[in-house]
Amino acid sequence: MHHAPIGRAVIAGALAAVLGSALAGCGKNPMSFGGPPATPAPPPDPTATLLATNPAMICASPETMAGVKALVFQNLDASQINTAANPAYKTQLLAGVVVTNTVSRLEQYRADIKRVSCSAKLTFTWPPALVARLKTQRPTPDWAKDIVDATYSIQPQADGKGYVYTLDQASAHSVTDSVTGMINTLAEADAPQSPPFHADDSTTPSPPRPAARDDAGDASGDSQSLSGSRH
Repeated sequence: MHHAPIGRAVIAGALAAVLGSALAGCGKNPMSFGGPPATPAPPPDPTATLLATNPAMICASPETMAGVKALVFQNLDASQINTAANPAYKTQLLAGVVVTNTVSRLEQYRADIKRVSCSAKLTFTWPPALVARLKTQRPTPDWAKDIVDATYSIQPQADGKGYVYTLDQASAHSVTDSVTGMINTLAEADAPQSPPFHADDSTTPSPPRPAARDDAGDASGDSQSLSGSRH
């Protein structure tokens, strides 16, 4: 007895049906393979890595310098800044300053709370464009950079979502005073100048009245001294 050969199309159709049934039984789409896309891994935390391997390296790391820089600007005293100052100056100083360190040293590491205490000579190099404007306004100070012998620390936050930075008071005051002085000097340059007085033939200006002085002999006129100016 002879059997008619089964056509290739019939075989292919049967195999496809079997494969489709198997995949459907597993609850999968025949056209999909594997599981859902993997969740991207969080970016590495260099500070956490150094805490676990070499805490002394944290003293000079770029992340620590960025944290110290942010700390300085967070602690500016708004009451000492000219209210007419353009807010963009603070933004430009923060974005453009470069903080570097030399002779950095690990002073203490407390493993129980993962606090790293350091000392270093920190250099704050200010944005060249703003430095050029400041030199035009007041050529004498060296506006280009500030250098402080600082002590600072880094410690993880209690919730593990960031780090707490500290900077010794003398260094913090020195740098914040410089920033305040720069912003106020730039604001002074932006202030409109009073037009010169021109007396005609029939009018003679009266002499200016001296500014009142207090018991200490200081003038108390309308001009405002720049607080925190650089020397």
